[in-house]
Amino acid sequence: MNKAEFTAIYESLAAKVMSGILRLVHNEAVAEDLVQETFLQFLKTAETEKIASVKGLLFRISHNLAVDFIRKDQRSENRADTEQLPGGSAQDNEMEYRVLRRSIIERLQKESDRLLEFYILTVDYALHIDEIARELGVSRRSAFRLRDQLKSVLAEFL
Repeated sequence: MNKAEFTAIYESLAAKVMSGILRLVHNEAVAEDLVQETFLQFLKTAETEKIASVKGLLFRISHNLAVDFIRKDQRSENRADTEQLPGGSAQDNEMEYRVLRRSIIERLQKESDRLLEFYILTVDYALHIDEIARELGVSRRSAFRLRDQLKSVLAEFL
């Protein structure tokens, strides 16, 4: 991959990658760092492997980096000697969101990788059903089936 190709990819997808990461980590500075790390890993992968879907690979790398960051962050929070947060704070809501999201992801991993990918592309990257079908390499009809499957899994959490 030459510099012009990489620049074109970066310019066209960096904002979407940033958006997806930001939805996960809720911290702009961290998200910016993870975007840079995403594109570095992407570049390393592009040098050694043939890439079937640039956008899919970028989304997968960015999602994995964000999840890894969240896990490390939670481990450090659990080890830290901090004061109790007042009830009903934004931090409580954030923690509830993270716990719920982790539960959903664990449940989807048990169901199927394809369903987890659909969830990530829908929730984290806010892609349209047609874009998701293209990224997953499935028909539009299959994408709608995945959507229905996802709805039934998510209903378990309501």
